[in-house]
Amino acid sequence: MLSSFLAAYNAQAPAAQQVDLPPQDADYERGLPWLALGKTRLFDAIGSRYFVVKDSFDLFAALRGLDGIGSAYGSEQAAWLSKTLSASDANWKVIASSVSFTSLVLDLARPELEAPAAMRRQFYLNVDQWDGFPQERKQLLDNVFDRAGGVIVLSGDIHAGFATQHSAHTVEFTTPAVSSETLKRILARSVGGNPDAPSRRTGEHMVAQLDELLLHGFDALRYANTDHHGVGVLALDGAHVDVRFLELPGEACQQRLYDDPRRLRALSQERRFAVARASMQIKRVR
Repeated sequence: MLSSFLAAYNAQAPAAQQVDLPPQDADYERGLPWLALGKTRLFDAIGSRYFVVKDSFDLFAALRGLDGIGSAYGSEQAAWLSKTLSASDANWKVIASSVSFTSLVLDLARPELEAPAAMRRQFYLNVDQWDGFPQERKQLLDNVFDRAGGVIVLSGDIHAGFATQHSAHTVEFTTPAVSSETLKRILARSVGGNPDAPSRRTGEHMVAQLDELLLHGFDALRYANTDHHGVGVLALDGAHVDVRFLELPGEACQQRLYDDPRRLRALSQERRFAVARASMQIKRVR
């Protein structure tokens, strides 16, 4: 796969930027060059933390797993979580995760983005969450959460709101930032500082269509909002869960509105979801 990736890169790159393919019979340690992941500079988060080439990172994660490294949880923590969930007879199992399980995939091959040829591929937006541990995430979802049934994951830390139908037994609600900059504004600021005109234009298209791109990139997503602040409120009984996202546009959090509650209410919007224990399907109420 690496040779194919590099050959495809060489076919598109200027002669001065092309790389030599490794010998077929070379005896190397397992790993990938940083170029395969999208990294082009030594000290840069692009290609290492943000905007990582998806196919290459999936291969890297598989190689890392073969070497027994790359776990987000320690062995005792993972064993406790599995044992606790499997032993519970509760209708609902609510798990708080500091980072989101929801995969954030951007397909820059879509023609409307007008991406340069070298960028026309799928990227993980951020591997500083569970996208950075895809194998362990799958093991948790398939062998721990789904076996327990009735699992609701509550997460955050990505400055955006998501509702995700991971499976027939597990759902997730990711709450947006309360006051910190939203994900869309963070990306817009980053794109605005890019001096390269073609990739900046692609970035501007990407920011404008960010919610749609994320929904397109991960089939399990049922709702995405990357440009609002807010909080999540969850209420449950034995058979039903009601989840509300109370959201405010970005500019509202740059104003003092304590003395003007009427204006604050006019700016706010509510997104509401329901899950029945019998079906475990996320339903958009409004």
